[in-house]
This record gives sequence, C-alpha cells and structure tokens, in this order.
Amino acid sequence: MILSDQDLRNLNTTQRLKGAPGIIEPWMDAHVQPASVDLVLGNELLVRGENLYNFEGKDAVIQPGVFMLGSTVERITVPNGFAARVEGKSSWGRKGLLVHATAGFIDPGFEGQITLELYNLNNETLFIPEGSRICQITYLLLTNAARYLYGAPELDSHYQGQTGPTPSALG
Repeated sequence: MILSDQDLRNLNTTQRLKGAPGIIEPWMDAHVQPASVDLVLGNELLVRGENLYNFEGKDAVIQPGVFMLGSTVERITVPNGFAARVEGKSSWGRKGLLVHATAGFIDPGFEGQITLELYNLNNETLFIPEGSRICQITYLLLTNAARYLYGAPELDSHYQGQTGPTPSALG
C-alpha cells in the first residue's frame, strides 16, 4: 500500500512526536503531492565518481549522454514497517532526464540524503535551476516490520547516513 498525502503528513508528525527525525528533513508542506513528496536537487554533482562540481547560485548543467551523481537536499528516514521509492518528476523525464538508473528502492531503516543517478538522454544540454524539484518519494507500508533494518551488521549496508552525492561502494 502506498501512503497518501494525509498518511505522509501523519507519519512525519508521529516520528517527530516520538523524538525521532521526521521522515523528510526539512519538511516542506508545499512539496506534498497526493501520494508522494517532491525532493530538491542539492547543489553538488559528482562527475566520474571523483570530480565534485558545486553549482550553488547557478544552474546545474548536464550535457547530452553524460552521467553524474547528485543528491537530494532533504535527509530521508524510513521507519521500520515502511519502505520507500524515488522516481523522477514527469516534467524532467519529458526533457530526457533520468534521476535513477536502477537504485530507486529505499529499505526500512535507511537514513541519509538520497544519491541520484542523473543521466541526460536528450541530445540537448539540460539546465536545472538551483532548488529544482527533481524527483519524488513515495512511502510503502510493509505487511510486517523488517527483521533487520538497513545499516544492521547482518546486511553489509554501504550507504547509511550518506551526505551529498556518494560514489559506488564497489570501487
């Protein structure tokens, strides 16, 4: 089951009342959609896993056929009993921008910023203004709580607590 706008607001409030971080920090009520929350592209892009490009105060520029890693401004928390998915926004998809190649699923227990796998499929350069809502997150209710949360030693998790565009743990 996918959480509705009301469920998302309630879950965020419930987490905070427990003394835990909200599911999305910072929470922007204006970013809540009927069954998702829009997330904003952070101002750093990682090119070829090594060159960090900061575009603060400018547009992010992605040339045709270029792959970069970006991240969300928001820090995401997925409580036990839930999972989440990140998908691109349709307006950017219609311009040829992929925001994740394969890694759109977020396990219960994950905390951190989301690394985005940005790829320009278009034959024209894409200019993404600072502060753009680049993707959206949905939360899904699990049938049972997870036995092991993301980050547990039994799982060999690599990206718990990540901040900014984070390269692959594969090396």
